[in-house]
Amino acid sequence: MKNGRQSDESIDAAWARQFLAAADFDKDVRKPVADGPKPTRLGHFRRGWRDAHRDPYDAKTFRELTWQNLGHRCGERLGDGAAIDAVFQVFREVYAVDGPVQRDGSSGRSTLRKSRV
Repeated sequence: MKNGRQSDESIDAAWARQFLAAADFDKDVRKPVADGPKPTRLGHFRRGWRDAHRDPYDAKTFRELTWQNLGHRCGERLGDGAAIDAVFQVFREVYAVDGPVQRDGSSGRSTLRKSRV
């Protein structure tokens, strides 16, 4: 950890799943990223990350999980020194396996769907 933040070197699928499980939101509305990172999805993630350092979002913005506010959440947690594209790739791969995060409806916390085999 550097400056109280986790370095991007230890970010893997398990870390990403934990991050998503702990995140507070009502609904995952992210769209799939097919055939490699589409510039729009990666661009939204990058924009959110940059916004974390200059234009913080209000709580209402976080009610739905989007690629942009996921980038914002990661930017707040990891800082601007992390490898944004590498972090996006991890979340992209987790999404490809698990799909959107499902909520149990009561606590606002997630229950990740079982991986497809």
